[in-house]
Amino acid sequence: MALWHMLSHGSFPRWFSFPWIQGLNFVAEGFVLISGMCVGIGLSRHPPGTLRIAHSVRRALAILGIHYLVVGGLLAGAWAKVIRIPYVGKDFWQKGLWEHLKAVATLKEQFYLADILSVFFFLFLSTPVWLFLLQKTGQGGLLAISALIYLGTLGLAWLWPDWHRLLEVNHAGAFDGNTWQFVYVVGMLLGARYVDWGEAGLARQARKAVGWAFLAWLPMAGVYLALKLRFEPADPVQKLLLDRHPLGPVRLGYVGLQLAVIGLAVLAWWETLAPFRLIRTVALMGRSSLIVFVCSVFLDYLFKQAIDRWQVGFPANLVFPAAELVLLYAVAWIVQHRPLWKRPV
Repeated sequence: MALWHMLSHGSFPRWFSFPWIQGLNFVAEGFVLISGMCVGIGLSRHPPGTLRIAHSVRRALAILGIHYLVVGGLLAGAWAKVIRIPYVGKDFWQKGLWEHLKAVATLKEQFYLADILSVFFFLFLSTPVWLFLLQKTGQGGLLAISALIYLGTLGLAWLWPDWHRLLEVNHAGAFDGNTWQFVYVVGMLLGARYVDWGEAGLARQARKAVGWAFLAWLPMAGVYLALKLRFEPADPVQKLLLDRHPLGPVRLGYVGLQLAVIGLAVLAWWETLAPFRLIRTVALMGRSSLIVFVCSVFLDYLFKQAIDRWQVGFPANLVFPAAELVLLYAVAWIVQHRPLWKRPV
């Protein structure tokens, strides 16, 4: 996510950035899917019927607090002229500080990259509801209810956009809660099945299925890229089929199958892949993904400001995404090794 956000800067030529961005485009769905899987895996550790309301509320409030810190930090940096906030209206700086604070507190004002964590607040807050529905309707019933909400949201967005805006959860965020809940719920169900099947059984099944998943992904990737290249971002076709807000069905199919290929390959050949340095690096950063992501937001703003101020062109600007990855790895390494520095009591 950090890499393709940096490469979205206009100083990188499209022929270079487009393949990287589209190749890494699954990361947002991946984060939501894995969050749901953690909930599903956790079900086996608690008595049947537990809704874990207090735990879910604490997680939701914690992520909301971090969201506020990120948005507040960017707002302070912009006021101090250290960074520039993109994609804001001309009247942005005409507002007073109190107006900004109210808009931030009510999630009506979310800045580029600082508009990602907010959807997790709604997803974590809704977890007890999904667990209750899982207990009452079973896995098939929960999946059907979640799919109906997803399809109903798309129908409103296509046919009655005014009603869609009225019922939309997290309107100002990068991702809406109405459609992204489907990815979260699928993750919950996959996590529950992961526990039921066991790692050995999953590895055998993954080796049989990964080839079929790849063959299914190829035509979907072709459709996705053809539409992506054919239509402009503001075109209704791209907004309704390929966008993240709401989560378009073509994008969902493309990214979903891409995640399936990656997940099945990891399950099938984990013992072979695990020793590689690249895999260990990704795993290290993944274990500290929240703090790594927060740091990546601020580095993204600072480095893009440096590119603009110093007018760094391609390929010299490649030093910035490289430096960001090195710094984020250092953050993850420090977080993971911090307990080792504590003296025993």
